[in-house]
Amino acid sequence: MARRRRKKYDPYEDPQAADAFSRRERTLDALVADLVADPYVKKGLARADLLDATPRVLAEILGEEAAQNCRALALREDVLVIETTDSIWAQKVSLAAERLMAGLRGAGLELTATRIEVRTRVG
Repeated sequence: MARRRRKKYDPYEDPQAADAFSRRERTLDALVADLVADPYVKKGLARADLLDATPRVLAEILGEEAAQNCRALALREDVLVIETTDSIWAQKVSLAAERLMAGLRGAGLELTATRIEVRTRVG
């Protein structure tokens, strides 16, 4: 006697499962909308945008090598922390701090930092 194979269950073929999936999708959209409206999430997203834009602004002001030797480490209160590979780059970033701040403001970002702190990577 030959065994009959069962058809594998596909939720997309089941109208009830597809409706449940659609409801979950709508719920997820609502959750994401609520998250984006949250002021703490907005602040975190603005911080992430600033940290992501910093290498581009560094490259525009100090040249392409700056993006390889410097990185935005953190944004704490009113201080943007930039880490460099050596003291020469730390000095270049320190001297160009005002131009960097102006460049970040010019990039259309919500800039809460008022000064730049430069750290040199050890090791």
